[in-house]
Amino acid sequence: MDVWEATIVEAEAARNLNPASMDVMQSKIKTGQTLKAITADILREETQAQRSAPDAGSSTDWILEGLHIEDEQ
Repeated sequence: MDVWEATIVEAEAARNLNPASMDVMQSKIKTGQTLKAITADILREETQAQRSAPDAGSSTDWILEGLHIEDEQ
């Protein structure tokens, strides 16, 4: 039996008295940013970009016009 299997057997045997013993099953791998954090970063970057160089609506108007043309087709 390898170390990992022995650790699992010990944790399962102890879990009735100490549920925290099952913490060995939790992943130690960091998963990265959450979708909420990524969205917040994007919105923050867009806000900073607009403050430094205001768009005056030209890009937005161009995109909306393209979507309107696509809808009509």
